[in-house]
Amino acid sequence: MSRAIPKRPWCKHLHRSAALKANPFAHSRLVAESPGTDPASRLRGVLSTIIAALRENHGAAQYQRLLTLTFLQGPLTREAAAARHNLSYSTYRRRLPQALALVREELWARELHGINSS
Repeated sequence: MSRAIPKRPWCKHLHRSAALKANPFAHSRLVAESPGTDPASRLRGVLSTIIAALRENHGAAQYQRLLTLTFLQGPLTREAAAARHNLSYSTYRRRLPQALALVREELWARELHGINSS
């Protein structure tokens, strides 16, 4: 399963259906059980839902905002995303891997224990 949850490609190509369809996680149980007919749109929905759910965790809310600005609100450069988040680029680069790790952990938990694991 570790190959199915890549460190970066899922977010880098969140708006590219062909790239999402090629992601091994697009055919996982979690995504297959999600609403929709297209694996890419189901995977995009799962990832968007997980990112949005980070807002409920006070310690992770900053990561939710960072991921939303970086990957969900259209194409921005990393520098522009950092500026819109009022962070130095250095701080942004430190926090982004932490935010991505939270999403990977939640993907793994939901794959193992079902959609409502959190």
